Amino acid sequence: MPATTTFAPALSFVRVDADNGEATLIGSRCAACAVVLVGTRMACPACHERVSLEPITLGGVGTLRTWSIVHRSFPGVKTPFIAAVVELEGGGALKGTLRGVEPDPSRLRLGLLVSVGFEDTGQRDKEGRALICYYFEGAAP
Repeated sequence: MPATTTFAPALSFVRVDADNGEATLIGSRCAACAVVLVGTRMACPACHERVSLEPITLGGVGTLRTWSIVHRSFPGVKTPFIAAVVELEGGGALKGTLRGVEPDPSRLRLGLLVSVGFEDTGQRDKEGRALICYYFEGAAP
Protein backbone atom coordinates (compact mmCIF):
# COMPACT_ATOMS: atom_id res chain seq x y z
CA MET A 1 0.00 0.00 0.00
CA PRO A 2 1.33 3.48 -0.75
CA ALA A 3 1.82 5.85 2.18
CA THR A 4 -1.49 7.68 2.51
CA THR A 5 -4.25 8.34 5.00
CA THR A 6 -6.98 8.03 2.37
CA PHE A 7 -7.51 4.32 3.13
CA ALA A 8 -9.96 2.86 5.63
CA PRO A 9 -10.43 -0.78 6.68
CA ALA A 10 -13.36 -2.67 5.17
CA LEU A 11 -13.39 -5.10 8.12
CA SER A 12 -13.10 -4.63 11.88
CA PHE A 13 -9.95 -6.78 12.11
CA VAL A 14 -8.04 -4.85 9.42
CA ARG A 15 -6.09 -1.86 10.74
CA VAL A 16 -4.65 0.95 8.62
CA ASP A 17 -1.81 2.99 10.12
CA ALA A 18 -2.80 6.67 9.83
CA ASP A 19 0.84 7.75 9.47
CA ASN A 20 2.05 5.46 6.69
CA GLY A 21 -1.10 3.82 5.27
CA GLU A 22 0.22 0.31 6.01
CA ALA A 23 -2.46 -2.32 6.67
CA THR A 24 -2.27 -5.21 9.13
CA LEU A 25 -4.58 -7.83 10.58
CA ILE A 26 -5.33 -7.55 14.29
CA GLY A 27 -6.34 -10.18 16.78
CA SER A 28 -6.44 -11.15 20.43
CA ARG A 29 -4.35 -13.56 22.52
CA CYS A 30 -5.71 -15.05 25.72
CA ALA A 31 -3.07 -14.78 28.45
CA ALA A 32 -4.79 -17.59 30.36
CA CYS A 33 -4.78 -20.32 27.66
CA ALA A 34 -2.69 -18.76 24.81
CA VAL A 35 -5.37 -19.17 22.13
CA VAL A 36 -5.06 -16.62 19.30
CA LEU A 37 -8.21 -15.21 17.70
CA VAL A 38 -8.89 -12.98 14.73
CA GLY A 39 -10.31 -9.60 15.77
CA THR A 40 -11.02 -8.28 19.23
CA ARG A 41 -13.09 -10.29 21.70
CA MET A 42 -14.81 -9.70 25.02
CA ALA A 43 -14.18 -13.28 26.19
CA CYS A 44 -12.05 -16.24 25.19
CA PRO A 45 -14.16 -18.94 23.51
CA ALA A 46 -11.69 -21.63 24.62
CA CYS A 47 -11.43 -20.99 28.38
CA HIS A 48 -14.12 -18.29 28.88
CA GLU A 49 -11.61 -15.88 30.44
CA ARG A 50 -12.85 -12.27 30.26
CA VAL A 51 -9.99 -10.10 31.53
CA SER A 52 -6.83 -11.52 29.98
CA LEU A 53 -7.36 -10.92 26.25
CA GLU A 54 -4.46 -8.92 24.82
CA PRO A 55 -4.55 -7.14 21.43
CA ILE A 56 -1.94 -8.39 18.95
CA THR A 57 -0.92 -7.93 15.33
CA LEU A 58 -1.50 -11.16 13.41
CA GLY A 59 1.11 -12.72 11.15
CA GLY A 60 1.50 -11.69 7.53
CA VAL A 61 2.18 -15.24 6.33
CA GLY A 62 0.52 -18.57 6.88
CA THR A 63 -0.21 -22.05 5.58
CA LEU A 64 -3.13 -23.35 3.56
CA ARG A 65 -5.34 -25.62 5.68
CA THR A 66 -8.26 -26.22 3.32
CA TRP A 67 -9.76 -24.77 0.15
CA SER A 68 -12.65 -24.89 -2.25
CA ILE A 69 -12.67 -23.93 -5.91
CA VAL A 70 -15.68 -21.68 -6.45
CA HIS A 71 -17.34 -21.88 -9.86
CA ARG A 72 -20.45 -19.80 -9.20
CA SER A 73 -20.58 -16.44 -7.44
CA PHE A 74 -22.19 -13.00 -7.39
CA PRO A 75 -22.60 -11.12 -10.67
CA GLY A 76 -19.34 -9.38 -11.57
CA VAL A 77 -17.12 -11.77 -9.57
CA LYS A 78 -14.80 -13.66 -11.88
CA THR A 79 -14.91 -17.43 -11.44
CA PRO A 80 -13.38 -19.84 -10.83
CA PHE A 81 -11.48 -18.65 -7.76
CA ILE A 82 -10.09 -20.29 -4.64
CA ALA A 83 -11.79 -19.80 -1.27
CA ALA A 84 -9.19 -20.77 1.34
CA VAL A 85 -8.73 -21.19 5.07
CA VAL A 86 -5.25 -20.17 6.18
CA GLU A 87 -3.61 -20.73 9.55
CA LEU A 88 -1.57 -17.61 10.24
CA GLU A 89 1.97 -17.74 11.59
CA GLY A 90 1.79 -17.02 15.30
CA GLY A 91 -1.83 -18.18 15.55
CA GLY A 92 -5.30 -17.47 14.25
CA ALA A 93 -7.06 -18.86 11.20
CA LEU A 94 -8.83 -16.86 8.53
CA LYS A 95 -10.96 -17.50 5.44
CA GLY A 96 -10.26 -15.52 2.29
CA THR A 97 -9.51 -15.59 -1.42
CA LEU A 98 -6.26 -17.22 -2.52
CA ARG A 99 -4.50 -15.73 -5.55
CA GLY A 100 -1.34 -16.58 -7.44
CA VAL A 101 -2.29 -20.25 -7.83
CA GLU A 102 -4.38 -21.65 -10.67
CA PRO A 103 -7.79 -22.86 -9.43
CA ASP A 104 -6.87 -26.44 -10.25
CA PRO A 105 -6.76 -29.19 -7.56
CA SER A 106 -3.41 -30.43 -8.90
CA ARG A 107 -1.87 -27.00 -8.09
CA LEU A 108 -3.08 -26.90 -4.47
CA ARG A 109 -1.70 -28.72 -1.45
CA LEU A 110 -2.15 -28.57 2.29
CA GLY A 111 0.63 -26.59 3.92
CA LEU A 112 1.19 -24.32 0.91
CA LEU A 113 2.86 -21.13 2.16
CA VAL A 114 0.88 -17.96 1.51
CA SER A 115 1.28 -14.29 2.35
CA VAL A 116 -1.37 -11.75 3.31
CA GLY A 117 -1.90 -8.84 0.93
CA PHE A 118 -4.22 -5.85 0.98
CA GLU A 119 -6.06 -4.03 -1.80
CA ASP A 120 -8.62 -1.37 -2.55
CA THR A 121 -12.09 -2.95 -2.75
CA GLY A 122 -13.36 -0.28 -5.13
CA GLN A 123 -15.79 1.00 -2.49
CA ARG A 124 -15.66 4.14 -0.34
CA ASP A 125 -16.65 4.93 3.24
CA LYS A 126 -18.77 7.93 4.32
CA GLU A 127 -15.69 10.17 4.30
CA GLY A 128 -14.76 9.11 0.75
CA ARG A 129 -11.76 6.98 1.79
CA ALA A 130 -10.97 3.84 -0.20
CA LEU A 131 -11.94 0.69 1.70
CA ILE A 132 -9.24 -1.95 1.76
CA CYS A 133 -9.47 -5.64 2.49
CA TYR A 134 -7.08 -8.61 2.69
CA TYR A 135 -6.42 -11.55 0.39
CA PHE A 136 -3.93 -14.42 0.33
CA GLU A 137 -1.16 -14.77 -2.23
CA GLY A 138 0.45 -18.14 -2.92
CA ALA A 139 2.88 -19.64 -5.35
CA ALA A 140 2.32 -22.85 -7.30
CA PRO A 141 4.21 -25.87 -5.89
